[in-house]
Formats: sequence, C-alpha cells, structure tokens
Amino acid sequence: MTYSLAQGISFGMIGSDAVVLDLTADRYLRLTGARVETLEHLARSNTARSSGTADGLVAAGILTRDRGEPVLPIEAPVVVTSILERSLYAEAAQHSSQVSIEKLPAFEVISARVIAGSWMRIAGLSGTVDRWRDLRSRLAPGRVDAAAAATKISQDYAGARSLLPVQRRCVPDSLALIGCLWRRGIPAELFFGVRLAPFAAHAWVQTGTLLLSDPLDSVAEFTPVFRL
Repeated sequence: MTYSLAQGISFGMIGSDAVVLDLTADRYLRLTGARVETLEHLARSNTARSSGTADGLVAAGILTRDRGEPVLPIEAPVVVTSILERSLYAEAAQHSSQVSIEKLPAFEVISARVIAGSWMRIAGLSGTVDRWRDLRSRLAPGRVDAAAAATKISQDYAGARSLLPVQRRCVPDSLALIGCLWRRGIPAELFFGVRLAPFAAHAWVQTGTLLLSDPLDSVAEFTPVFRL
C-alpha cells in the first residue's frame, strides 16, 4: 500500500530522528525508531516495510492513504552568505546603481510587518501560510537581476524594520520580507527549522545559498522542516 504526507504535514531529518511540523495544529513532533525507519523507507520506495507502523502514522495524522505530497524530508540549499554581512552592503550599493532597483519604502516595510502579524493573530499559522501561498501564486514575472534585487530589497527591509518599535519575531518578519520580495517578482523561499537539545525553532528567508533575513550564525544550527 502506498502512503503520502497528510495535509499540512512536513518533516526534516536530524541525525537518526525526524521532526514533523503539523501546520494545522501548529506543533512539532519528534519521531524515533520504527516510525523514522518507515518514513525513510517510504521516501525510497513509496511503500511501507511495516504496514502496522505506517498505519500508526496514519492514525497520528502524519500520513494518509489518499494521494498527497510524497513522503520526502524538507531540504534547503546550505547558505554560504548573508546579505547582512557588512561587505555585501557596499557590493549591493554599487550593483544597484547599475541596474534598476527601486528602494523599498519604509512605509511598505511597516505595513507588511503589521499585516503579517495581524494574519498570524487572526488566522493562525496554517491560515496565514495559505494566504501567502496565494500571494506566491500571483508572483510577478521573474527578474534577470534577482540576486542583486533580493540583496537590495532585503537590506532596505532590515534598515526600515529598525524604525518599527515592535519586537522582532522570526515568523511574521520572514513573512513580511518575503511578501515584499514576491510582489517585485524576486524569487525566495521561507523555511522553518528546528534544533534539538535544547529544542528551538526559527524561520528565515533565503534565495539559493544567499540568506536574506538573518546573520549566518542565526540559522546554522537549524534543520529545515518546512518550506514555503
């Protein structure tokens, strides 16, 4: 029998364990032992070695027997550079003078952050992600200068964000930033990641191997479990 990931479920591998994000319930689950072996076997062959364990994952709401997303862990390109590194500011400023990249207005940054926070409070994580998926589906045509544009817009966001007297929170700030990028046809991905011992979760935005939302050391210890 074949299985798929249940709606709203994604996961990542951390050593011999799997960490599952249940987007609908807004919770993380740590899987070990036979449950992890079942996920790994499904990722290789799309069939379960032990139907009993797989059926247990169905009962837990992690797998489904219906057609859905394949049972594959989330992976992200390893980031090697952050736009928040000081050397990139000068490089971006020089390059942006050679291509058409308009400055991101401070009022748009503030508005985007307030809207993202409001969606999180009203619609919860799952509803907010659905809204941003809809935004992504209406992404403007891509830019040939995407890397330079992503760098400039993300640095503009970081500069204007410092003017907003609201505590930085990784999820709404990442949603606000990626919304500003997508509206300009700049491709980027938002990841949720976790670490174990002690457990912590974080969200960030990157395009390829370029980190757009954080210093490199802020995400180095996190393994992605969700991609938007």
